[in-house]
Amino acid sequence: MQWLSSRILSSDPILFGARRMVVRSHAIQLSLPFVKGGVVWNRPFAVQVQEGNGQEQSLPVVDVTRIAQLLILAAGLIAASFVWRKTR
Repeated sequence: MQWLSSRILSSDPILFGARRMVVRSHAIQLSLPFVKGGVVWNRPFAVQVQEGNGQEQSLPVVDVTRIAQLLILAAGLIAASFVWRKTR
């Protein structure tokens, strides 16, 4: 049994006027053999837009919350290293 899997998923097409949009997401699934169930983490990463004339473009989805979380984590690690050096 595979305990960690990763795959790219696409939503059903959404029609908006002459445009056709598809949301693309990345899914990571963690299943441990000694625990019932598991964890699935889905994160949208792009929206593909197809115009009525056939032109297609991919628009990235920027996860501002994740960027803020990483900045908070970095600030905490920097602060902890200063405190550790001060008390040493």
